[in-house]
Amino acid sequence: MCRGAYAVDRLQDGDEVLIAESCTHHVQPEDIGRSKIPTWLLNHTGKKLIFDVTAGGDYPADLKRYALIVQCGGCMMNRREVMSRVEKANAQGVPVTNYGVLIAHLNGILGRIIDPFAGGVVKIQPAKAAAGERRIGYLYEEDKKMSNKVLIIDDDVDFVEAMSSLLDAKGYAVSCAYDGEAGYAKARSESPDIILLDVMMRQRAEGFDIARKLHEDPALGSTPVVLITGIRNDLNLPFGFEPNEEWLNVKAVLEKPIKSETLLKTIGEHIKK
Repeated sequence: MCRGAYAVDRLQDGDEVLIAESCTHHVQPEDIGRSKIPTWLLNHTGKKLIFDVTAGGDYPADLKRYALIVQCGGCMMNRREVMSRVEKANAQGVPVTNYGVLIAHLNGILGRIIDPFAGGVVKIQPAKAAAGERRIGYLYEEDKKMSNKVLIIDDDVDFVEAMSSLLDAKGYAVSCAYDGEAGYAKARSESPDIILLDVMMRQRAEGFDIARKLHEDPALGSTPVVLITGIRNDLNLPFGFEPNEEWLNVKAVLEKPIKSETLLKTIGEHIKK
């Protein structure tokens, strides 16, 4: 969501923005999705944007025409439905955000809000796009090919968004998965240069199982894995975890909450060169 909000600053004349509402309420004159947000975006960007609005379960299968998707708060949807929309947008390379995160960015306070999660977000100025190049968040398609690839596997949506924004700002090409098996499938298809892996997801020890599965896979065995977990605090364990060649073959174990400088240093030390 944070990456999508910052992508607002890259919108150009003629870009299409999808306002995705989850309910089918009666439209009011000052409706936030159909009136206020489009007005705020036009004023913020100074660009001639084109807006498309969907409501209820009406959500396009093909999202590639859009430069940005703004999802409502999702009060009429469950978490799985919202995350399905986010994952579809991510899979098609379309930045996505929601009303609250977007409004925070438009008011200049988003950086302060996410600072406790990721040490803040530093905005970058990527190279100018060549004619016909398609934007993906901060990075252009060509920039993404040249960047080191980081895969984040974690079911904490807020943590993933904060980490993704931080790493995007540092020039990494980031992809995300919200459970172990989805993360393993992405690792197989995308061949990341490093994997950041949570432990407690759908199952309490899911991250340990996925770490071993990655290590035993001939195509992924050399890919560095860093565990990032809050399991010690969550379970009040009197001990921590350390990499172990026999049962936990990872490069490092970092405990949440984690400082951004610690994360960046660890990635720099272990990422494939």
